[in-house]
Amino acid sequence: MMERELKVGFIGSGYIAREHAAALRNITGIQVAACADADISRAEELATLTGCRPTTDIAEVIDASDAVWVCTPPKWHRAHVTACLEAGKHVYCEKPLATTLEDGQAIVAKADASDAVAAIGFNFRFHEPWQKCKSIVDSGELGEPVMFLCQRLGAGSTGGWRRDPKELCGMTIESVSHNVDLLRFVLGEVSDVSARLAAADPSQPEFDNCLIADLRLRSGVIASIQATWASGVPATRHGVIGTAATLLIEGPSQFEFDLLRLSKRDQEEEQVYHFSLPANPLQGACQHFVAAVRNGAALQIPIRDGLRALEVCTAMVRSAGLDGKVISLEADSTET
Repeated sequence: MMERELKVGFIGSGYIAREHAAALRNITGIQVAACADADISRAEELATLTGCRPTTDIAEVIDASDAVWVCTPPKWHRAHVTACLEAGKHVYCEKPLATTLEDGQAIVAKADASDAVAAIGFNFRFHEPWQKCKSIVDSGELGEPVMFLCQRLGAGSTGGWRRDPKELCGMTIESVSHNVDLLRFVLGEVSDVSARLAAADPSQPEFDNCLIADLRLRSGVIASIQATWASGVPATRHGVIGTAATLLIEGPSQFEFDLLRLSKRDQEEEQVYHFSLPANPLQGACQHFVAAVRNGAALQIPIRDGLRALEVCTAMVRSAGLDGKVISLEADSTET
């Protein structure tokens, strides 16, 4: 059965938009209709790859599309996502949802009032190692989860909007949102957080690129996140420690995971799962979103999850500004 054609557009035509466009090429019945960027040369580059119409006017993209990918710097997400939703267009918003809770809450309120499908770009949920991790935890093989750990090291951006004082939001809000979402995806909601931040570049002290955070989940699980964009040695390790077993996901860089190790206390040998690199979790995320738009499939990455992660990351920043004070998320929860 031939899938009905879906016209899609891009607001923001930089690197991540090109990655999404590459993923969409593998989905039948997709026509990229238009792409916009404040820099017309970036829009023209994406248009060359997709055959769409380049423009600097986001209204043209919205008018031409059934579904829009918002791939602009997060400062602009509120304006761009709400414009799509007000026009009744489905929207996939790259993470993070926004740079402030006020903007994030406004986006979610608009999505709640719309019949359109609104998704947040937490694509690592569709990465095979994390799907395997989730299934193992849910199966009970670990016993009762007790602790979650995240250690990710790598070199971050040295230019572009991430370092522009007018647009930056720092590593914690912009990038650690992925790790917070993976924690929530596997183990549930965060109850409180304490954090310390540092800036490894003395010339830009407002750009946090080193984080240590301690979290507690509503279930009682404790969690630790250590992340940096200032490491010349790339690596990643995430783990779930349970009463019966330990699970570790490892990889050679911040966002590549190629090994899952499962060690059960009643077995001498580990179970080791290997995964191929490079991997592209964007493919799974795009396919899932398109299915939700076309067929009404239940959305696994609702835009409200972007607000959940933003609440936690914002609490980390607040805590660091208060010398590591524990910040409770219970009173500020947006759960309905």
